[in-house]
Amino acid sequence: MAGYFIEGFIEAFEGLIESLEEMNDELAPRYREALDEWATETARLAVENLSRPHWLLSRSIGDKVKDYRKDRKLWAMAGFQFQHNLFRSRDPRDPGEYGQYHEGGWRPGRYRVSAPDHFLRRAKAETYWTLLQKIAEINEKMVGEIFAEKRRRTAAARELREMQRKARRKG
Repeated sequence: MAGYFIEGFIEAFEGLIESLEEMNDELAPRYREALDEWATETARLAVENLSRPHWLLSRSIGDKVKDYRKDRKLWAMAGFQFQHNLFRSRDPRDPGEYGQYHEGGWRPGRYRVSAPDHFLRRAKAETYWTLLQKIAEINEKMVGEIFAEKRRRTAAARELREMQRKARRKG
């Protein structure tokens, strides 16, 4: 059985792994920023759609973005903040509980009923495509940077090969 030795194959993969890790370090803050903007805008738009800025329900609408760097995950949400904690039972008069019932038809101890898209779901639907567009722009910019880096590396590799050929001819 014939075997082939490809010079630089392992090194190329090691370089690829390093490049991907660098890309992750560059992309994570950009994605985080896009998700922060999405969550903030969605919460703001939900309060605007409710059109009752001084209600407790309006004040219970919030946003959060969590960053799990170890797992390379970002998580964003815009929704209702609850006043209860683990030691107290859920209070149906809590604005967060009321918001879940009003928006989704869910209430503690009961089954879910169908409910129309009111203020929060409508805000999420309106901002969803904006988030996807921002992510696509980030990805497109990163792909452009990758190809520019590849061109630079290819040009540098060509120059190195030329220098090696010239050195062999002279030596």
